[in-house]
Amino acid sequence: VYKRQLRCKECNKGRDIPEKFLDISCQVEGYKGVHEALDAYYAGDDIEDYHCETCDAKRTVTKGAKLARCPPVLQISLNRTKYDM
Repeated sequence: VYKRQLRCKECNKGRDIPEKFLDISCQVEGYKGVHEALDAYYAGDDIEDYHCETCDAKRTVTKGAKLARCPPVLQISLNRTKYDM
């Protein structure tokens, strides 16, 4: 199980949405190793002008994920190339 997270940067409140998973697809191009690529995968992205329910205002939030529990067997797909369309 991993949790998708939305966290307000002002009040640090947010939501955790649990999801089951069996594999991780991770971009490794441009990183020194798998650990660095996985850190970037779970680091999260900032979203601006998101309505924070606690602040009752538009704020910048961080959207990311956190591993809560791994399955008995975890498959990690290492994506080594990017497609530019």
